[in-house]
Amino acid sequence: MTLNDLLPHAERAASLLKARKETVAVAESSAGGLISAALLAMPGASAYYVGGAVNYTRPVLLHLSGRGADELAKLAATGDILDIGIQLVDCIGEKDGKPHTIHHSVVGPDIKRVNELIPGATSVSYGTSTPASIYAEFILDGRIAEPGVIAPELLDRAVRDAFIAEMGRREMIVTRKDVRQVN
Repeated sequence: MTLNDLLPHAERAASLLKARKETVAVAESSAGGLISAALLAMPGASAYYVGGAVNYTRPVLLHLSGRGADELAKLAATGDILDIGIQLVDCIGEKDGKPHTIHHSVVGPDIKRVNELIPGATSVSYGTSTPASIYAEFILDGRIAEPGVIAPELLDRAVRDAFIAEMGRREMIVTRKDVRQVN
């Protein structure tokens, strides 16, 4: 995905944020700053964009924190630092000719629990690796047979439901909220 691919989405997000008088802060890893760049490319970005950070690799995260991996793991294990990874996705469009938005949120376990599950992991690494590992298992056991990159919404409903259920078993709580105009 390129910056140009993101610009139409950023334009819609900027419009909604300004209309709702809401703000956004962006923490990026694998997006490498493209989300922030797209949002900042919109006129009037200072009305809704309050800041962002890109921690692309674990060494950078450790360097910026000023602490070593072992020290951070100990602080997380004792609960002295708290970090919760939250992923938000808004699908904005129309249904039956009227505005319709579906809000999804995924909230993983806090950093202490993440380190109980996988010592040394971060909330971000747990939150990004868990869905990927579930899909890999689905490919290995034959539930996903299509080759190549496939958008999740193109998978059979049973596979999508099984994915959501498995996310819950791995302490990744998924919620959905539908907002649609009724008149």
